[in-house]
Amino acid sequence: ESSQENKTVSEAESRIFWLGLIACSVLWVIFAFSALFSFTVKWLVTVFGDRTFKDMIKIK
Repeated sequence: ESSQENKTVSEAESRIFWLGLIACSVLWVIFAFSALFSFTVKWLVTVFGDRTFKDMIKIK
C-alpha cells in the first residue's frame, strides 16, 4: 500500500545510495580492464555478459 505523504530522505542515506551505485559500476570497469589486460577471456565474457543482462532487464 503506497502512502501519499511526503517522505524525506536523509543526506546520509542519499550518499550511501549514490556511493553504492557508483562504486559497483567502477568495480565492474576495474574487473573488465583486469580481464582485458590479463587476457582472461572467460572473465571478460562474464563482465560484458553482466552489463548486457542488466541492460536487458532495465525497466523503461
